[in-house]
Amino acid sequence: MKTTVFLAAMFLFAPSGFAEEAYKSRLDAWAAHEKIVFEEFSAERDKKEGEARKALTRAENILKLTREHNDQEAETVAQQAVDIAAGALGMIRNHGRRSGARMTAVGKLREWGVDAGTAAVRMGVSSVVKGVLSKKTAKGWEPYDGTAPIRPGDELETGPDSHAELVFTDGATFSLDEKSGMKVALPEKTTSFFENIRGRARIIFTCAKLPREHQKACFWGIRTPWVVAAVRGTEIEMSGLPDGSRRIAVMSGSIDLIHRKTGGKIAVGPGQSIDISPKGKFGKPVDIEPDSLNRWWEWELP
Repeated sequence: MKTTVFLAAMFLFAPSGFAEEAYKSRLDAWAAHEKIVFEEFSAERDKKEGEARKALTRAENILKLTREHNDQEAETVAQQAVDIAAGALGMIRNHGRRSGARMTAVGKLREWGVDAGTAAVRMGVSSVVKGVLSKKTAKGWEPYDGTAPIRPGDELETGPDSHAELVFTDGATFSLDEKSGMKVALPEKTTSFFENIRGRARIIFTCAKLPREHQKACFWGIRTPWVVAAVRGTEIEMSGLPDGSRRIAVMSGSIDLIHRKTGGKIAVGPGQSIDISPKGKFGKPVDIEPDSLNRWWEWELP
C-alpha cells in the first residue's frame, strides 16, 4: 500500500523580496536550533562516555584478577560486565558520530539554501548511510552520495542490509530501514509531501523538541488511500506487514486517524500502535511492548 506523509507548511515556492529574506531567516533559525541541540547532546555525551570508560576499566581489572586466581565462575560474571560496559561505550560513541554527521548535513542544507537563494525550496540530504542508498534518475537507480540536495520529485531507496537517515530543511528527519524507500513529491500549493513510503520508516519532526506554543507552524500529517492523520510534534514508525496492512507506532506525541471515506476517527497516543488493513479498516490501538522494538534506526556506523 502506498503511503503519503505530508507536511503542511507555509511555503511560497517562488518567493521574492521580503519573502526570500524571511525564508533565509527561518533556515538560519532552524540551523541555530540544531546547533543548540547538538551542543547540549555533546555535553551530556561526554559525561556519559567518561562514566562508561570508568565502568569498562573497572570491569577489565576485575576480569584480570579472576583469571589470575583461576576463578571460572567469577570470570564468567566479570566477562559479562566487560561486554555490557563495552557495548554501552560503543553505543555512546556511535550516537556521537551520528550527531556530528547530522550537523554536517545541516551545514550543507543551510549553505545550499541561503547562499543559492533557494531557502524557500524544501531540500534534504543524507546525514548517515550504511550500505547503499540509491536515487532514481532518468537512467535508473544510481547511488546517492549526498553531494547534491534531495529535491521535490526525487525518489530514494535503500538496498539489502542498508540503512539511511535523511534530514530536511523543514525539520523532518526520515530514517529508512533496509529495502525501504520514499519519494519527495512535487509541491501542491502550500503543502509538500512524502509519498510512496514502502518498507519501514521512522519519521521525527523537529517541533517535537519545541514548546507546544511554538508548534503551530509545524502541523503535518500522514495520508494513505484510506486514511489521513493530523500530527504535531510527533515521532512515529511506519512499517508494512506481510498481509499488506500498515502499522503506525507512535513513540511520542499523538495522532488522530480519520478515515477518508467514512469520516470515522480514532486517536493513537504515545506508546501505542495501530494496524490499518489493506482495505482501510482500523484495528484497535494497543500498547507497544518495549521488547518488541528492535530499534533498527540505531544502527552502528561502519
